[in-house]
Amino acid sequence: MRLSGEVKGLALLVELEGVRHPGLAVGHAGLHPFTGVGPGGSLFALGRLHGLTTLASLDELPFSAPVDARWCVHRDEEGDIAVFGPGGLVLAYDLHLELPPGWQEAAAATGSLLLLVSHVLPPADDMVGVLMEETRQGTVCSGRVRFGPPDLEAAGPPTVTYVLDALSVLAELALHVRDRVLPLEAAKLRARELEAVRRSLEAEHGLSAEAMLDQLTADGLGSRCAPAEMEYLHWRLVTEVAEACGAEAVWRAAALRTVETAAPVVADRRDRAVFEEADAVATRLVEKLEGSVDPAGSEGLPAVLLAAARLRLAVSGRRTGAATSTPGRGGPCGPPSAPWTCTAHCAGHGPATTGRWSSTPG
Repeated sequence: MRLSGEVKGLALLVELEGVRHPGLAVGHAGLHPFTGVGPGGSLFALGRLHGLTTLASLDELPFSAPVDARWCVHRDEEGDIAVFGPGGLVLAYDLHLELPPGWQEAAAATGSLLLLVSHVLPPADDMVGVLMEETRQGTVCSGRVRFGPPDLEAAGPPTVTYVLDALSVLAELALHVRDRVLPLEAAKLRARELEAVRRSLEAEHGLSAEAMLDQLTADGLGSRCAPAEMEYLHWRLVTEVAEACGAEAVWRAAALRTVETAAPVVADRRDRAVFEEADAVATRLVEKLEGSVDPAGSEGLPAVLLAAARLRLAVSGRRTGAATSTPGRGGPCGPPSAPWTCTAHCAGHGPATTGRWSSTPG
């Protein structure tokens, strides 16, 4: 494992049913302001853009997938490894790797190997564990590629590619807010700037607001097991992008997710700033839905009121994934030994809705 600029590499050798499969993982050494939005952008985003597919699990490595000849991994006479992609893309270079025994022979025998491209690949004692975690978060893409020198004919002529990786941009902003590097208000302004960038590229490159928002909301971070605060910040920033795009339906959906994901953060940390921010979003969302002339829009009101109630309950420290009562203590709305009813008051709107939760611990 060695650094190539700020790119780290890891040589792998996987044995399956008696057959050895060589592999190479690459990724930025760590998160920083340029991992996702700087020159070159996220390696994961570049890999996906040029044909590699998102890897769901290390148990689903594409051993039998066809070789994408546009990509190649080349090891020169000095032993340095470089990764080349379509259209003249150089993903990594001068990687001085400690290869597992038999790696070179296995790659040369088949003329191919597995390439895994991670958003980040930070140094750790257990690098396979790091790769597993990045895969679990949905930020690793992979494919079978050629092993050998670049083939200009297969890779195609050099091309200029514009990458607007909105998901990585919001991930970076959320990270900086979490680490107190950037105030939330500043991050919200930068999130809104995504729409201005998209508009500047729309005429020539055909990037629609719908496509950008689809990237941000298709799976969000919920399926990626992100930390609670990161998920909350993601959805809060998505509301800013949606509003800048004038996408009312997307804004409402993201606003609801903002309120829902804020509750565990408030319950864990009693974070007043998070509560006030999410409560303001809930108030605005309720006002929009109550004033909606579209019946379909008002149908979402009960879910919003329930999320707002759970946010309020979180202030008292009660976890709200499925709101519970602590054993041996009377809940605020009833005894701990039986299901209890809570009337939710939402941001000054008075009694809003009534919900029932189990008092079962956990």
